[in-house]
Amino acid sequence: VSAALELAKDKDTSVILIEKKHLFWGSSGRNPGRMGHGFHYMDIETAKMYLHASVAVQRNYPDFLIGKDLPVDHPIRHGRYFVTKNSLYNFDQVMESYRALQSEYATMVQQDPANEVFGPPEKFLRVLDVHEYSNYVNPDSVEGAVETAEHLFNWPEFSKHIRQLLEEHPRIKIYENMEVTYIHPRISRTV
Repeated sequence: VSAALELAKDKDTSVILIEKKHLFWGSSGRNPGRMGHGFHYMDIETAKMYLHASVAVQRNYPDFLIGKDLPVDHPIRHGRYFVTKNSLYNFDQVMESYRALQSEYATMVQQDPANEVFGPPEKFLRVLDVHEYSNYVNPDSVEGAVETAEHLFNWPEFSKHIRQLLEEHPRIKIYENMEVTYIHPRISRTV
């Protein structure tokens, strides 16, 4: 969908968007609404790529943050991750990835202050003390916990907005409930 909107910016380009079922039927349509920033990827390069994408989405669509007018320290503007004692990665490994994300975010903000969409870099994440979660999570199972500067994103409203942009765009045609089974290559006639 993003590619279709981007390609259609060129006034000489027409875009056909084909969906097997309907727009947003896949994982995007079932998104829990958390702007993940890459925290759930252990591969640092993948995590950084996700962070950049999250910042870009938030810069382009700032009105879809839930609680955007609440103070930065409000709980709805944070996520929490728990590393259990039987996790594939230990807490130190997870924190190495998380600190790399925090450093990347700080660099992004330094390069362009408009990238500071998730609060100041020094508040991008913090390690939680056991007393902060022991009433909700069994502390005997947890090796460590982190609170992140993530917001909830209003995905249902966002997807309605994007659908409207697509449907109203004069150079985009949407075909839903269609499966592509073959693409016939067009041979260029230019010499």
